[in-house]
Amino acid sequence: MFLLHTKMTPEQLRIQMSRTLGVIRAAWANEAARPSPETRTVSPSPVEELAKLADMLEKGLLTREEFDLMKARILGSPTI
Repeated sequence: MFLLHTKMTPEQLRIQMSRTLGVIRAAWANEAARPSPETRTVSPSPVEELAKLADMLEKGLLTREEFDLMKARILGSPTI
């Protein structure tokens, strides 16, 4: 950030603006720490996951054993 002020010395201006610049820096730090909407992931519900698996099974993309194993993981059942 560049400021031009002709009635104050740089040191006086720095002192005058220190609180404002501190607030700006804190806001930038908070914004940087917050995940962006693109990186936030929403995990699908177990019902949605099971529906997708069932669809893949019907299309022949999964074997019955793969389906059962993944279903057990989703439901939290012990693996087979």
